[in-house]
Amino acid sequence: MRRRKSSFNNSVVIKKYCEGKTLDQIAEETSLSKGTVYNLVKHFRFYQKIL
Repeated sequence: MRRRKSSFNNSVVIKKYCEGKTLDQIAEETSLSKGTVYNLVKHFRFYQKIL
């Protein structure tokens, strides 16, 4: 069964991304996979463009 990422994780990842941290740093600090971090940042950047 696939586990859903919490909005808490989303907020933490986006905050760290906005602080200028790399995807590798964020993944290590949050214990999320680099792919998960990448996807969260990708979605954030996409929605920033359309809003």
